[in-house]
This record gives sequence, C-alpha cells and structure tokens, in this order.
Amino acid sequence: MGLIGMFKFLFSILLFTAESWAQSGCTSTSAWTICDLTFDVAQAESSSELRAEFRSPRYKTVLIRAFRDGAKMILRFNPTGAGVWTYKLSSTLKKWDGMMGEVQATESAALGFVRATNTHHFATTLGGTDDRKPHLWMSAPVADFLTLPGNQLGPMLDARVNEKFTHIRFGIDAKTDLNEVAERMRIANAKGLVVDLVLAAIPGNDRDRESYVAEMVSRFAAFNMTWVLGPAFENVPQGRTLMKDAGNLLAKLDPYAHPRSALAQVSSGAFVGDGWMNVRSYGTVDANVGVVEHQFYQSPALNTGIASSKDLWNATMNGQYPAAGSGPHMKAWAEFMAQSRWSFRAQVVAPLAGLWFAPRCTQWH
Repeated sequence: MGLIGMFKFLFSILLFTAESWAQSGCTSTSAWTICDLTFDVAQAESSSELRAEFRSPRYKTVLIRAFRDGAKMILRFNPTGAGVWTYKLSSTLKKWDGMMGEVQATESAALGFVRATNTHHFATTLGGTDDRKPHLWMSAPVADFLTLPGNQLGPMLDARVNEKFTHIRFGIDAKTDLNEVAERMRIANAKGLVVDLVLAAIPGNDRDRESYVAEMVSRFAAFNMTWVLGPAFENVPQGRTLMKDAGNLLAKLDPYAHPRSALAQVSSGAFVGDGWMNVRSYGTVDANVGVVEHQFYQSPALNTGIASSKDLWNATMNGQYPAAGSGPHMKAWAEFMAQSRWSFRAQVVAPLAGLWFAPRCTQWH
C-alpha cells in the first residue's frame, strides 16, 4: 500500500469513528437542508464544549458551535450548496478534538438564504453560487405560532402562503420551549416561508447575554430565517445599548450572516451607525419619517405598523417592505410587485415618494 493509499485508509478510519459519534446519520443530505450531528454526553462531561469547522466544496469555511440538549450535544449545520462538505471538530473533550468527517450535499431546487442587496432590497442566493434571485419580503406576524395546536399549524401556514406572504414573524421569551420552536421553524421553512425570529428575552447581564445569543445562533441559524431584536427598543430601559451589544454578538457568531433588524415603535434608524444592523425597521407609516430616512440610509427597510391599504401605500412610497397587514390588498400588492425588478422601486417608487411627500409632508388620503 502506497503513501496515498495509507492516508486514505487512515482517513476512512477517522471518518468512521467520527460518524459513530455523530448519530444523526447525516452523512448525506440535500443542499439547503438542516443536518443535525448528534453526540452523546456523559453527566461528568456536562461543561464540555464542541464546535466544528465546515469547509464547502468552494473552500469557504463556516464555524458551527454545538448546543446542549439534555444528554446530547448537537451541531446544527446547513450545507449552502451541493458537493462534499468536510468538517473538523474541536472540543474540550479529547475523544472528539481533532476528529474529521464529511457530509455529502446533493443538488436542491430550494432557494438559499435571504440577503440585503442592491442598496434597498433583498435577494436569495442560488445553489451555493453568487447568483441572486430577487426576493419580495412580505411578513405576517403570527402571535400564536407556538401555541397553535399542531393540526392547525399547517393550514395556517398554507393560508399565509396563499396570501403571498414570504415571511412569518413570531417572538420567543425566556420560557419558550426551544425544541418546539425548531420543529415549527422546520415546518414553516418546508412550506417556503422565511422565519423572522424575534428575540424578546435578551438578558441585561453581559455574560448571560453572550451565552443567550450564542445558544440562539447555535439552535436557529441553520434555518432559513432572519434575526429581529425586540420588543420595540424605545420601550426597553437602555434599549439601544442592550440591542447594540446583542446585535454585535449576532454579527460575530452567526456563520450564515442572516439579516439583522430591531423592532421599533417609530424607527430603528438610530442603529445604522452602530454597524450591526443591516435592515431598518419602522413601526409607523408616517411619511415624514420614512421618506426622509430613505434618502439618508443605504439599507433596506421594513414596516411593522401596516394596518390598512392606506398604510401599505404610504410604506411602499417610503421604500419600505411590508412586515404587517392583512386583507386582499396585501395579496394584490405582492402580485403586482412580483412583476417588477429591484430597479422598479429604486428608480420609480423612491423618486415618486420624494417628489410627492417631501414638499407636502402629509399622508396620502
């Protein structure tokens, strides 16, 4: 046996050993599909740490940190393109540290994660490449997403899809069952919906906050989702400082770089200069706020204050995507806007908004 043959033989032994600890059977999956690598942990190993560096077929590396789930540690990974993804473990436990393995990701028709693009708009990546497809963000808040009986969850999500919503938004607090959140996020993603996850229980203590954000990233970043910090920061003591720190942690720890925003009663524009936020959020459809800030900030914007067709018109004229609202006008808006490219709003809607609203400083009636 030559040197190369010996290396392949030794690598296969290491791979087999690593896979024997990775009990999910996730050696093969589809691109853009979550893969859970599960490791048993003894009680004496409860403080152990585990992470893995996954290298894509295009030699891009993502760092995935494991989260604890009872007597197991789970590395939740999503291959963002087809091909062989190799990984190497690092751990405080010697039995795992340095072990290697691979995941074979097959071709998938699923669209990739949402990205901010073209200054004020969104796109999804295609097949792990740099190609982009325009993404029409229209989000529906679902307050009972986690309490809705299981047999009603699917029909509710189907109804949102039929209404042309592309996102759903819900919040989690300190008492939320995080495994239930993950399972329901899987269902929503399987129906083509992006989840806007509101972190509504950010700890005030620095160390607790870092642990909290790290766990949220480990559990949920592999889903097709976006991060939302909440509740509205104007109503939280030291809200800007708290959310700035949490936002910076998300920007640092999230290996998939999902869009990041914060709920606001009026405007989250104050966060733009802090560097972590890449999607602005508005809780008002007041034209005096939206049209001015659209000219100032080079980032896409959402509006969570839409309650009528008039609100939807104002938000659109302010260059904002709807993140609230219900009724036939929402579907009509989505069908109309889906016929247009990013450039329609950048070159037509925004200038119209400036010409119409800036001199008048009044709402449409």
